[in-house]
Amino acid sequence: MDFKIKPVLKTISSSKAKILATEVINSAVIEDMAQNSNEYENITVIKTSNSGEVLSVSLAMCKINKLKSRINILIQKKFSELKENTFHIPFGTLLGWELFNGQGPEIPVKMSSSGSVNSDFKSEFSGAGINQTLHRVYLQVHARISVMLPGDSCVCETDSDILVSEVVIVGSTPQMCTGVAQKPSYPTHEYRQNNN
Repeated sequence: MDFKIKPVLKTISSSKAKILATEVINSAVIEDMAQNSNEYENITVIKTSNSGEVLSVSLAMCKINKLKSRINILIQKKFSELKENTFHIPFGTLLGWELFNGQGPEIPVKMSSSGSVNSDFKSEFSGAGINQTLHRVYLQVHARISVMLPGDSCVCETDSDILVSEVVIVGSTPQMCTGVAQKPSYPTHEYRQNNN
């Protein structure tokens, strides 16, 4: 019975822990955005020439590093505040038999979890029109969650990508844009007929 139940219990617990970690990450980012909304402005730095031509696109590293550090601390704090959770699994599901899946009395399972977090930023460019480029900055959060179960434990990992900045870069409009190939020109020949 123990051999049959443990794999199912680990699978369900890992799924619950990933959902919990995603909720913690999203909650921390939303909270930080609400309290420090001005920190998310002007993350992308665009340098232009005197004529308005875009020369370079970069990230404001001071803001990026402060943002990354602050969110890491906030997520880690929320992980440390996690309390013991109790969820219920139907007995038929614990047995691992498809015929009894979701059937039977609800068995309470206590789960204690703790986590660690690491984050980084990803920059992405994509076309948004003939002379427009869309620049997005994502906060990539990687969380590692340790789950303690009655008589067992497991570790699971989850990743979340959160959009923190989006800028449309407008370039110069091309003078002509066409996808029609020109007809090749052939030399013309003049034929003369000699009438004898």
